[in-house]
Amino acid sequence: MIIGNEGKEFIVSNGKGVYKTGEQIITSKVTTVVKEAATTEIKNLSFNDEDAIATLEELQQTYPDADIFLNGELTVDFPEDVKIATEPNQMATAELVGNRIKFEYCNLERAIALLREQYAVGTIEIKIVQPRAKYHI
Repeated sequence: MIIGNEGKEFIVSNGKGVYKTGEQIITSKVTTVVKEAATTEIKNLSFNDEDAIATLEELQQTYPDADIFLNGELTVDFPEDVKIATEPNQMATAELVGNRIKFEYCNLERAIALLREQYAVGTIEIKIVQPRAKYHI
């Protein structure tokens, strides 16, 4: 599923990871297969030194049949407690810079895991793609 683009490159997901063409995926040609129609909704969420988990879990419940991705950055209280595992051959969708977590097409489940027991400050963009893609890997 194509979830975004940056210039001439695409950000894609196969349900297990996020990849950027030209970086993790070297392409000579990109083709798509038309399946069922999907809708994309963009929301902005702001946090003012509050627990982000309840709001993010509410999104999960509101959109149970959607792929949800986060972009932007949040300042957290305990950056030393944030452990970001790098996935080999995948795009880095979360990065810790000082006391800020920067999200780039980070799936909602991963963001929730990273923000557990953290108070957050900042605004993030939420990209909701419905219905959830049916991946054939």
